[in-house]
Amino acid sequence: MSNKPNDRHWTENGHSTSAPKEWTGDTSYGGVPDKPKFKSRTVHCDSCEVLVINNVICHEHGCPDAWKDETRSCKWCGTKFKPENRDQQFCCDDCIHTYYG
Repeated sequence: MSNKPNDRHWTENGHSTSAPKEWTGDTSYGGVPDKPKFKSRTVHCDSCEVLVINNVICHEHGCPDAWKDETRSCKWCGTKFKPENRDQQFCCDDCIHTYYG
């Protein structure tokens, strides 16, 4: 088995992948690396032109609905949560009551 890139393709744990991990000697694809396979993700915002960059949802600067896609940490317990309104800082009512005493 030679180490020439032109007679091998990319695999990871025996499965074809778009990210280079290790070479194998399989030439069933004509000796050409597989084309990258991308998953598409469609998102929609009524207030702006939204797009996804590196799997991160990006709203336009000043979009009033950008908070809907955020994942926040609870101010009291640190639990990650999706806010139900723009100013929500706590994950539940118990954390609100505990925080403010």
